[in-house]
Amino acid sequence: MPIQRIKPHVLNERRRERRADRAAAQEQWLHWLVDFVQVSIRDLPAVARRELQEKVAEFSHVRLSGTLPMPPVANARIQLNLRELLSMQRQLRAICEKLWTRDPDSARTYPFVRVELGYSTVHLTPIGSSGRIGFMIEAEWPARFWWTVVKLFELHGSRIRRCISRQKSMRCGRLFVRTRRQMFCSKTCARRELARRWYELHRNEAQRRRRAAYANKKAVVRRNNDSVS
Repeated sequence: MPIQRIKPHVLNERRRERRADRAAAQEQWLHWLVDFVQVSIRDLPAVARRELQEKVAEFSHVRLSGTLPMPPVANARIQLNLRELLSMQRQLRAICEKLWTRDPDSARTYPFVRVELGYSTVHLTPIGSSGRIGFMIEAEWPARFWWTVVKLFELHGSRIRRCISRQKSMRCGRLFVRTRRQMFCSKTCARRELARRWYELHRNEAQRRRRAAYANKKAVVRRNNDSVS
């Protein structure tokens, strides 16, 4: 059977499609990871908790640039109990609290976070004929989970934000994956922050409107009482 050569433009198109598929998959896992950090595991029903445990195991098999796939038999060995799941979430929350602090004014310019990765192996390999040396990471559970977290944060950490919406002295502080220049986790927080900023700039006007609304309300009540009597 003759060998059919793939035309360069077809090959480039396939590569673009594969990159787009990988980016979409990583986007989904990034959203899942941010949700996992903030979910209340103890409040989940038993079925949802089991699904979360399966997702954690599946997350450990995500193929990212620079990581080798885990052997197929490794998935069968990943059995998480509630205590281990809560421990992993606490560690993730501690990492996120340092990387994306709730108080931007007190944040360090370059925070350092120590992540215990356990036993791992790094494979060095030449890249093409350029003379550059690349590396691949090989790790089993649970080190593989943390390597996936590290690589995902490395690739997409710039898209993670903490909501800066304030209500009096409290901040929302919820983590979210931003879209474009998104600054707030939800439309509710965006409207609340917009109203708060308007009030700070137009405090006297807001108080005048509030007094006028109160006076109108009292006038309506007075007219209703007069009509009844």
